[in-house]
Amino acid sequence: MRASRNGQTSQFIIRKLVDAHTCDLELRFKDQRQATATVIADVIKNKYTNIKTKYTVADIIRDMKHDYKVQVKYGKAWRSKEKAQEIARGNATESYAQMVSYLYMLHQINPGSNVSFKVGDDGCFLYVFVTLNASMKGWPHCILVVIIDGTFLKSAHRGTLLVAATQDAGGKIFPLAFDVVNSENDDSWDWFLTSSDMLID
Repeated sequence: MRASRNGQTSQFIIRKLVDAHTCDLELRFKDQRQATATVIADVIKNKYTNIKTKYTVADIIRDMKHDYKVQVKYGKAWRSKEKAQEIARGNATESYAQMVSYLYMLHQINPGSNVSFKVGDDGCFLYVFVTLNASMKGWPHCILVVIIDGTFLKSAHRGTLLVAATQDAGGKIFPLAFDVVNSENDDSWDWFLTSSDMLID
C-alpha cells in the first residue's frame, strides 16, 4: 500500500493498494513482531476495568487469533495481560506509596473506624489493619464466635490477607476486621490480634 499526506492536514490518501497477498500463509503468521505485548495490552485493557472479570492468558490467545488473526505465544500473552492490568488498575508498587493517604481518607469517610499501618526499619510495607466503624457497631448484635483465617494474595507483591468474621443474627457472614500482611507468621498474627483487641473487648 502506498499513501501520501493530504496537503497540510493530518489526513492521508491511499494512492495504491494491492489487496492480493503473495506471501505464504504460514510465513505471514510466523513472526508478527508488530503485535507487541504493549499493542496487545492496549487492545485488551478494557477487559480488566472490572476487578471481578476473569480474562486469562488462554482467553487472550484465543481472542487475538479469532478477532485479529494473530498468533500469540503464551509468554507474550502473559506480558500483555500484566501490562493491560497495569493500564486499567494502576501500578501495584506505586499504590503502596499511596497507602497512608488512602487510610487517612478511609478514616475521614468512616469516622470511628480503626486503621493502623506499619512499615519495617527499611521503610518497606509490613502490615495494614482495618476495621470499619460499622463492624464495631454491629459486633454486639452478632453471634459471639469469631472466625479468623488467612489467605494468600495473588498479586505481584504476594502477601497475605488475614480476616476476622462472625455471623449476624440472620446467620450471614459479618466481616469484623481485615489485615494485609507481608507473610503469615507469628509476628503478623500477633499484630492482627492485638489490633483487633479494641473490636472484641
